[in-house]
Amino acid sequence: AKSPFTAEHSLGVGLLAAYIGTLCELDRPTCEKLELAGYLHDLGKLKVPDEILEKNGPLNVTERAIIIQHSFETYQILRRISGFEAIARLAAFHHETLSGEGYPFHMHGTELGMEARIIAVADIFQALAQDRPYRSALPPEKIKVVLHNLAKAGKLDPELVALVTQNLITCRQVATQTNTRQNIFFGVVD
Repeated sequence: AKSPFTAEHSLGVGLLAAYIGTLCELDRPTCEKLELAGYLHDLGKLKVPDEILEKNGPLNVTERAIIIQHSFETYQILRRISGFEAIARLAAFHHETLSGEGYPFHMHGTELGMEARIIAVADIFQALAQDRPYRSALPPEKIKVVLHNLAKAGKLDPELVALVTQNLITCRQVATQTNTRQNIFFGVVD
């Protein structure tokens, strides 16, 4: 209700994270955990004012500082739920980078497990594939270029980026829910 494009984004991130997990041959419980963390990764945006979430243009310094807090707020909300400790960490790590330049915990390299790396790739991929208030969705080839540039810069896992770009069209369909045969409870395309 607060932000339809954020809800659509979260659905796409959850489905795509689970699908990437299947491409990595992770077991079903792990893929389900990825899906749930993807659905909840932007929960902290409930604390972000609507005028910032829906802004039709670049954010100023103050607005950017407010929006950056959402991943830590997600962690604060989810870590209090018994049994959600792992989900809280995965959801909170979606803006962490291999280079350590991410947020909110400034983790890097080996501190970020495969599951956290998958969530980060799914988050960026889906955001690029979705129409936003400030820009139109990027075509698949431009998404591929952006992901490869982020991998070269040390922000995303290059092996995951290669895997996703090898499955570019299906990943885009999953991320944007354009394939009506998706299993919503487990992000695998039938």
